[in-house]
Amino acid sequence: MTTDSHTRLCPLSKQDIGISALLAVGALALYVRTLAPNLLWGDGAEFQTLAATLGMAHPTGYPIYLLLGKLFTWIPIGSIAYRVNLLSACAAALAVALLYLLGRRLGSHTSAALIGPLALGVCNLFWWHAVMAEVYTLGAVFLAGVLVLLFTWRHTGDWRWLFAAGLLGGLSLGVHTTILLAAPAVLIYLLVTARRLVGWASAIAGAATGVALSLLAFILLDARDAPASFYNSTARPWLSRWDLFPNGFATPLQRITFLISAREFQWATALGSLNDMQKHLDQYWAFLRGGWPILTIGLMAVGLVITLQRRPGQMRAAWPEALVLLLLWLSLLFFVLNYRVRDIYVFYIPTYVPLALLVSLGASALVDQATVFLDRLAAPVVTRGTGMLGAILLLAALWPALSVVRDSALAGRITFLDRTEFATYPYPIRNPEAPYRRATQIVGQIEDNAIIFTDWGTVFTIYYVAHVEQGRTGIASHEWFAQNDDPASNGSVVRYIDAHLNQRPIYFTFIPDHLRPLYAFAPVGNAVPLFRVTGRYHALSSSH
Repeated sequence: MTTDSHTRLCPLSKQDIGISALLAVGALALYVRTLAPNLLWGDGAEFQTLAATLGMAHPTGYPIYLLLGKLFTWIPIGSIAYRVNLLSACAAALAVALLYLLGRRLGSHTSAALIGPLALGVCNLFWWHAVMAEVYTLGAVFLAGVLVLLFTWRHTGDWRWLFAAGLLGGLSLGVHTTILLAAPAVLIYLLVTARRLVGWASAIAGAATGVALSLLAFILLDARDAPASFYNSTARPWLSRWDLFPNGFATPLQRITFLISAREFQWATALGSLNDMQKHLDQYWAFLRGGWPILTIGLMAVGLVITLQRRPGQMRAAWPEALVLLLLWLSLLFFVLNYRVRDIYVFYIPTYVPLALLVSLGASALVDQATVFLDRLAAPVVTRGTGMLGAILLLAALWPALSVVRDSALAGRITFLDRTEFATYPYPIRNPEAPYRRATQIVGQIEDNAIIFTDWGTVFTIYYVAHVEQGRTGIASHEWFAQNDDPASNGSVVRYIDAHLNQRPIYFTFIPDHLRPLYAFAPVGNAVPLFRVTGRYHALSSSH
C-alpha cells in the first residue's frame, strides 16, 4: 500500500528494532547509574510529591505526566522520590531509541543513525533532565513518537498510524504544552502529503481523542483537589496577584483555564524586541555549543541541506520530511526566543529532537560522499560497505563526550555540572540529601495543623515529607512570593493569614520585609530558622 503522495520511506528491519532496544538499555543504564537518589528542590520536588498525591501541578498542570508518574511510584525500588526520577530516565532512554528508528526510517546508514541519538543522549542539558523528576524528557518522547507515527504512515499509507500520531499529539497537552507547537509543522506536512479524506479524518479524530483524554485527566485531578497541590500551595492564597477573587477560581473550568493558559507566566510570553531575541539566540547557541560536540553541529547543517535536496520517490528522506523537521525546529525556536523566564534553557530540549535527526542525516550523507570518493581512488578495503566509515565518524563525533561519560559513570552521578551555577538547583549534585534533610528538620518542628510559608524551592519538599512520608496531611505549605513592597497588592494572602491566625500556628522560614509592620514574629527552633506569627499589629484594608 502506498501513501497519498506515493512516496515510501526506508523500511525498518528486525535488526533496527534490536539495535534500538540495545540503545535504550544502554542509555537507561547510564541514566540509572547517575540518577538523582532522593528528593529535589523546586519543580522536581513538586513532581515527586504530586505523582504520589495526584494533586494538580503548576501551570500548565501536567496531568498525563503525573498519572504516568503515579505508575512509577508503585515500582518497589528506592523511595517514591527516586521512582519519579526514574520516569525521566526511562523516558530519555526511550527518546534516544526512537530517534535511532527515525534516522533509519529517513534513510540514514545504521552507524550514522546512531550519531544523532547518542549525541543527544549525552548532551549535558538532556542528560541532566534525564536523572531528575521533570517533564522534558517525557516531552521529547512524545515529540519523537509523533514523528515516528507520522513517518510510518508516510511509508505504509495505513491511516491508523495517523490516528495514533494525532492521539499522541493530543495527549501531549497533559505532558507539556510546548509540544503543541509542533502542530503547524505537522499540519503543513499533511497538506503536502495527505490527499485523501481518510487521512485527514484519522489525524483529526486521533488528535480530538488525545485532547479529550488530556482534559479528562485535568478534570480528574481537579476533582481530587489533593491537599498537596499547586492549587493550595500557591494559587488560592495568592489569587489577588492575578487580579482574581475566590469566585474567579471556583469552578473546574476556571481553574483548568488558569492552568492551560499559563496565566501565571503570561507576562513572559509577549513578542520580544529584536535585541532581546538576539540575546536569547546567543544563549541558545551557547547551550548548543556547550552541550553538543562541534562536529555534530556541523552535521546538523549538512543534514538539513542534503535532505532538502532529496526528491520524492527515493528510498531516503524526501523534501516533505526535511520540511517538517525544519518547521518544527523553527516554531520551537521562535517560542524560546520570545519567552522571558529565568530557566528558559529547559525549553531548548524539545528543539534538540529535530536537530538530532539532522545530525544522523548529515552523517549518512557524508558517509555516502566519502564512499564515492574513495571508490574512485580504488580503495575497496576502506570502502567495504559503509559501516567502517560510519563507525569512524561516530567515534570522531562523540569522542569529546566520552570522558564525561566515563567520569560520571565512575562517580555514580553527573559530573559535567560541577563548578557551574546549575550544580545546586534543583538537584544539589554534591549534596543530594540537602532537600530531604532540610524538609525533615522543618516538619519536625511544626504542629500537625501548622501553616508554613517558604520559598518555592522548599514548598513541596515539606509536602513530600509531611504528606507522602509521614501522613501528616494537616500541614499546609505555601509559596511566598510578593509582587512588590505594597502589602495591599497581596490582599488575598494577608486575608488568608488573618483568617487562620487564631486557629492554626503560622510559620515563615524567613520574614518578608513588608509583613514586618503587620505582624509580630518570634524565632523558634534551632535546626532550621523558623519564625512563628504571634500577633497582628493593625488591620489592613481588605481591598483587592
